[in-house]
Amino acid sequence: MSRIISFGCSFTFGTSLPDCIRGHRDDPPSQYAWPSVIGRTIRRPVKNFAVPGASNLEILYTIDRNQSYLKPNDRVFIMWSFLERTCVIDDNSVRQIGPWIDKPYAEKYYQFLHSDYHDKFVYPILIREADRILRSKVNQVFYLEVQPSNCFPLTLLPIDYDSAYDLTETVSSLHLGADGQHPGIIKHENLAKSILKHARSDLL
Repeated sequence: MSRIISFGCSFTFGTSLPDCIRGHRDDPPSQYAWPSVIGRTIRRPVKNFAVPGASNLEILYTIDRNQSYLKPNDRVFIMWSFLERTCVIDDNSVRQIGPWIDKPYAEKYYQFLHSDYHDKFVYPILIREADRILRSKVNQVFYLEVQPSNCFPLTLLPIDYDSAYDLTETVSSLHLGADGQHPGIIKHENLAKSILKHARSDLL
C-alpha cells in the first residue's frame, strides 16, 4: 500500500491545532493537519516530516536526511515555506533564522545580510535539488507553497489558496488555530479537499 509522506513547516506540521497547541519540533505532528486528513480520506498511512519554523533550506535538509525512509510507491508532498526564512546547519542540528526569532543573530541577519533577491535566487536551487533526490526514490511528488512565490521552477498543484490557506484579517477566527496565526481545522480540511480535487487519481 502506498504511503502519504509530507515535508514542510508549521503549516504542514499542524501547529496550533487542538492536539498540537505548542507546535514544538519534538512534538508529534497534528492528526488534524492536512496530510493526516488526506490519509484518512483515502485510507493511506501517513508520515509527516514537517518541522515547525522550517525554512526551505531546512526542508531540503530534512528530505536529504530521510531519503532512505522513502519507497518507490510513496506519494510525497512538499509544502515549501516562506522565502525570507533561512537556517544554519551544523552536525545534526539546525539553527533557525526567521523574523519572529528574538535573538541577536537573527536580528543581525535581517539587518545586514538578508535580501529578497537572494531569497528568490536560492529558492529554485533548493527546489531542484529536492526534486532530484525525491525523483530518484519515489514515483509521485507533489509541490505546494505556503504562499505563492511567483518564482517556483516546477509544477505546483493548482490549489485554491483563498479557500484553503488565506490568513488575512477577514478570515473568521473559526478558521484559525489557537495562536490566531496558523490555519485551524477548517483551513486544513479545505486544503486537503483542494489537494484531493487535483491529485486524488494519482494517490490511489
